[in-house]
Amino acid sequence: MKREATRRHASAPCSTGQASYVGGILTRNTGSVLGRDNRALGFDAGFNFYRYLSIQSFISTTHSNDLKGKDWAGRGVIDWTSDRSQLRIDHLNIQENFRPEMGFVRRAEAGWKGLQQTQLDTAYRPRPHISWIRQFVLSGNIDYLANQEGLLENRDMKTGFATNFQSGDSIRVDVSRNYERLVKPFRISSGGGTVAPGSYPYNRFHTQYSAYGGAQDLRHFAI
Repeated sequence: MKREATRRHASAPCSTGQASYVGGILTRNTGSVLGRDNRALGFDAGFNFYRYLSIQSFISTTHSNDLKGKDWAGRGVIDWTSDRSQLRIDHLNIQENFRPEMGFVRRAEAGWKGLQQTQLDTAYRPRPHISWIRQFVLSGNIDYLANQEGLLENRDMKTGFATNFQSGDSIRVDVSRNYERLVKPFRISSGGGTVAPGSYPYNRFHTQYSAYGGAQDLRHFAI
């Protein structure tokens, strides 16, 4: 079996002092499990603007014996993060015949239908004029995962509120509403039984208090 890989990046500094980049990768595996060889070609790029804004993306395709079409993958991320606010949008799309044999694709298994995943993260972090409070944090997150046929597999929606105190202590409360679809039985380890295929919505509540006692002493209390 012979494996070859080449990768090249070109980068340049931007006005924020953070480097932007453009890169590419080409791999070839002559010992493909499908016979003949497996080839992958991809390009990625990342750009930083205006101190708080960054954009990242990649696009890639593979060629494998007896797999024709539906062999692309791509991702785009837009992120605005400052001390006061955050907005991050992340979309990943992997078609069912995308097979980088010198790499790894999560959830890839026999009969899978690819995936499309969208994540949205938001946060608002004001600093009130209250002597004993450093910062409030109000956040919201959505993670949506479906296959290429549009069948929903996982969905997580969470909202949270936190208070950071001037003492270094903090308290946080999170509430989430989740959904998971099982397409085949899931066996729980250590004799815990088997979960049948089906749709499983569920809710979560989590609260945590962190007590700061110095650089060597940070204690957490969670429910």
